[in-house]
This record gives sequence, structure tokens and C-alpha cells, in this order.
Amino acid sequence: MQLDEQTVNIMMMSIWLSIFVLALIVEFATSELVSVWFCAGSLGALIFTFIPGVPFFVEIIVFFVISATLLFALRPLSRKLMAKKIGDTSMNIDAIIGKKGIIIKPIKPLESGEVRIDSVIWTCLSEDDDETILNESVVKVTKVVGNRLYVKKLNEGDNK
Repeated sequence: MQLDEQTVNIMMMSIWLSIFVLALIVEFATSELVSVWFCAGSLGALIFTFIPGVPFFVEIIVFFVISATLLFALRPLSRKLMAKKIGDTSMNIDAIIGKKGIIIKPIKPLESGEVRIDSVIWTCLSEDDDETILNESVVKVTKVVGNRLYVKKLNEGDNK
């Protein structure tokens, strides 16, 4: 069975659009640049389907050439830029360890209080279970367990 050129073009358009959508879904599902190269390659091949008389194997070659070129040329650069952007920054809750805050609800022995750090209020406990820390005291976060911060009272002039 021989397919006419229009049918083949419609099939190839469907294939390139499907590859584009699939690669885009994979790209959105990951946190790194994984398949954006294939999105560009499929769009390049899709453009070639609109040129009359271009055989489908040329579209396949265009897809692989664009995808491979972008992958090998830009992937190292993107990894370098992303690493520079992230750097030594702590992620998530670990970033709060070492920060200073102000007690807004006193901490009593074996009883939690509240601390304001960067305009966010956290539940906290004293690092020393027998210590009472009063309102407006300056504290430093020493560790995080679950959703609670453990803090240590800083003395006036203490810049540790």
C-alpha cells in the first residue's frame, strides 16, 4: 500500500508534535534541563514537514542534528550556570541553621516557644532543656528536628 505525500506529511507532523509534547512534559517533570534539546529538534523537524517534496528521512536527520548540537553545545554551559546559581547555598530547612532570630513567645523548660526569623514565625525549643528564654531575646538556631527549631540564647554583643 502506497501512501500519498499529504498523508505522510500529516503523519510526520503528528509524530513531531507528539515528540515535542512528550519532551516538554518530561522537561516540566524534572528539575534539570533534560529534554529541552529534543523539543527544539522536534520543532525544527516539524518546520521541514511544511516544505513540499522533503523526504521524511531528512526530517529525522534534522531532528537528530538539532537535538545533538544543542545537547552537546549547551548542556555543559547550562550545568555550569545552574551550579554557579546554586553554589554553596543550603537548601530547604537546612538554610535556617545558624540564623539569628527574636523570641516572640517565651521558651520555658521543656516547653516550646516561638521565634521570628526573616519575618517567619517558627516553633522552637531551647538547646538546654532547663533554660528559660524571654521575649525579645536574640537567639541562634543550632539544629532542626522535624518542624521545630532548637535555639541558643546569644549574649549581648555575641556575634557567633
